[in-house]
Amino acid sequence: MKDWYLQQAKNKFRELKAMFVTGSMEQEKDLHVKDGCVFSFLTLIYKIGEPEEAFLARCSAADGRQFPVSFYDLIDEDDWLAQGHDYESPENDQQLALTWEETIQQYIDDLDEDDVLVSIDYHM
Repeated sequence: MKDWYLQQAKNKFRELKAMFVTGSMEQEKDLHVKDGCVFSFLTLIYKIGEPEEAFLARCSAADGRQFPVSFYDLIDEDDWLAQGHDYESPENDQQLALTWEETIQQYIDDLDEDDVLVSIDYHM
């Protein structure tokens, strides 16, 4: 799955770069360009002129994550974790903030082998 996800991210990079170069990006109703960045609604999806490696790292396609998934919220019986907040590593005495992707990965890594994850795609 990781190889497929990486290939999809590379294809998306090439598509976004070509859309910007040809000027067709402005015709896409869900995309807008501001300050050298391309956004889909409020999400940064492409920085103009960025190398593929930087794009893949930002998309979490080039890192060592075991699961190429992304969630906006993580909810379990104890917590409701939401994207955009700083989370702290309990193993670190200095309370170093984790990125959202690291928070998700740590959450998955800490699960028991027989735990089941349920993903719900909701829009309001």
